[in-house]
Amino acid sequence: MDKPNEIARALRRLSVETGSLACLGCGHEHNCSTHGCAILRDAADLIVQLNDFDQTQSKIALERCQKVEAQLVAEKAKYAELQRYNVDCTKKCDALVVEKADLQSALAESQRREQAAVERIAELEADRREPVDVEMDGRTYRIIGPADASGPHIDGPNDTFRGCRALFWYKDHWHTVKNTGIKERLRILWDEHYGIIGPQEAGKVKQDAKD
Repeated sequence: MDKPNEIARALRRLSVETGSLACLGCGHEHNCSTHGCAILRDAADLIVQLNDFDQTQSKIALERCQKVEAQLVAEKAKYAELQRYNVDCTKKCDALVVEKADLQSALAESQRREQAAVERIAELEADRREPVDVEMDGRTYRIIGPADASGPHIDGPNDTFRGCRALFWYKDHWHTVKNTGIKERLRILWDEHYGIIGPQEAGKVKQDAKD
């Protein structure tokens, strides 16, 4: 039952019952016999207004609540999307870091191979050079080509030295040079002959080799 409206209708029905002692000198209206009691009519109107106001405010509040709930749902959806995006970005960044490390490793390997290729080309170029005949310590030597190697050395049993493949002339025959110290000195002469080192540097290396 719509109680406020029922009370308003009941008051309007009572408003026509005028002429009692309570009506005398109420000070609100003097023609109540025509329209009914002014106090009761005003009370009925006020109840109706208050009832309409409460319903209107409730509707507005409900609509606002629904709007806020819809906005909250939308914000939650946006937040979830941002979280998924953040996870995707983190995964992509991790993948890029791994890819960068792989590329750096591949680059280092490529540079190592390139350096090895350059050294090998230098060796092949050296192998194509003509042998060099030199006189050293009253003996004739023929330097075939450079050859770096590891083996027994004056500085230790397992040392790497810049040597060469060389022969020495003895009793009408060429014999293989096996002494590492001689090989190092001959390598200096080979490098100087082909311009790999200059005369100044060659002189210093020769002096170091003698010392």
